[in-house]
Amino acid sequence: MRQENLSMSDYKLLSDYGLEDIPEEITRLYTFEPGEMVIMEGEEINKLYFVKNGKAKVVSTDRDGKNLVLSYYYAGGIIGEVEYMTKAACSVATIIAITEFTCIVINNEEQLFSHNIKLLNKIGQELAGKLLSSNTNFTQAILFTGEQRLCQYILKSANNGVFNEILTDVAQTVGMSYRHLFRILNQLCEEGALEKRVCGYRILDSSILENRLKD
Repeated sequence: MRQENLSMSDYKLLSDYGLEDIPEEITRLYTFEPGEMVIMEGEEINKLYFVKNGKAKVVSTDRDGKNLVLSYYYAGGIIGEVEYMTKAACSVATIIAITEFTCIVINNEEQLFSHNIKLLNKIGQELAGKLLSSNTNFTQAILFTGEQRLCQYILKSANNGVFNEILTDVAQTVGMSYRHLFRILNQLCEEGALEKRVCGYRILDSSILENRLKD
């Protein structure tokens, strides 16, 4: 993880949240490398993260230590707002960078946030958006086949056209056995959608995966 001081463009982003006058000493720019953990589930959280760019996955860990992917963050949005609004002391999920992931991080200063109507409205919009996204994910989990869920997962989690997630975790997330998952991956390779590499699977034809979602 790299830490830097904020630039003018960073303060411009913060102005969208009514935070353009935030004290310099309580904010930093963090850049996480692919695969690096941004926040760990159960870890104390006393900051708000304003996503500048990049892509990360949000996962929950089960009793066996397997990761269940809940959703994805793209450029834009806030991390830590759920914990802030519910007064939770610890993070409710783990967030892992998929690509290089850059956030403006501000220490949780109650006196700066609690009377900031612009920020609170933005947080409300974020939470509403995540509720709608959660409903969509729940519907797809019921209506999509396992193959469709896998194709969607591959498209969302690929970094620079390469899908290299831990397959046991993927099987857990899309709701199928590891053996069945491996069969579908081999089938997609035979159809020319994917190519097996040492580092994972390269997407050769994303349209094949996208068409699966339309079936």
